[in-house]
Amino acid sequence: MDPITIKIDSRVYTLDVVQRAAFRCTDLASFDFSVASDCEISVVITIKSSVALNPSDLCSRFQNELLDQQLRQTIAAETKIERDLILAYAFSNTKLLG
Repeated sequence: MDPITIKIDSRVYTLDVVQRAAFRCTDLASFDFSVASDCEISVVITIKSSVALNPSDLCSRFQNELLDQQLRQTIAAETKIERDLILAYAFSNTKLLG
């Protein structure tokens, strides 16, 4: 099957988010990334020969993963302070030294 090229606006999704989304789909395809311009990430997707999947279905799954990974990144950024406080408290009550 011929590779599929998807253009992603890097003002919406970072390269990190795009790579994380691709990783979640590596059971179905392989991915090649390039930064085409200041605001475009090009992703070449090659569906694995062992996978019987329509290219448009794979593109839909990949786009859903992009959204999922973007939301995960946003939530992680919004809750960083709370997570750091919880970890600091948890480790302050341990007797790791002495």
